[in-house]
Parts: sequence; structure tokens; C-alpha cells
Amino acid sequence: MGIRFDFTPGSINTAGIEQAIATGLNRAAADVAAKAIPLTPLLDGDLRGSQQVTQASAGDLEATVSYDTVYAVRRHEETGVHFTEPGTGAKYLEKPFNASKAQSLQIIAQAVKEQLG
Repeated sequence: MGIRFDFTPGSINTAGIEQAIATGLNRAAADVAAKAIPLTPLLDGDLRGSQQVTQASAGDLEATVSYDTVYAVRRHEETGVHFTEPGTGAKYLEKPFNASKAQSLQIIAQAVKEQLG
């Protein structure tokens, strides 16, 4: 018993699907970025303000959420530090990313579904 998946070039718009995947990746990255902001340590706001979302495209299926300060990695990894703002602290990007994996896949799948009609 088995199932055969057959792809015939030209049978579907692969460029459209790649663009849909990119759209889904961008939506998922934006979702994780939004969830990370309230968890990001806030002293003077520089760390939160440095958050960037690099967009995926059909030719580059990778979206990235990052922080651009010299101390971003150190703050992310400092698990023994008491941060002044309640609810903030270490792993401010990793926590929402891990918690959102299933939802991110659903966001990407929904974008592809929209493309396919």
C-alpha cells in the first residue's frame, strides 16, 4: 500500500506558492516579533527599539527576527539577572518563538491555502 505524489511541471504555479510561503513566513515572523517585545528588557528602550524583522521573499524563503545592539545576545542569555521591568528577562526571543511554533506553521499553511484558492 502506498500513496504516490506526482508533480508535473506547469501543473501548479510554483512561483505563486513560493510567494505564499514567503508571505506566511513574514506573517509568522511578525507574530513572534510582536510577542517578543513585551518580554524584551526595558531600561532605556534601545534594545526593544533595535528589533528588526527581515522579510522573506519567493527567492529567499527565510524571515528573521533579530535585535541589533552590542548587548542583545548577553541580555538574551543572562538567566540569573533580575530585570527591573516585570515580565521581561532572558530568552525574550526564544520563549515566544518556541511557544509559537505550531501557530507559525498554521500561519504559513493558511497563506499557501489562500494562494491555492
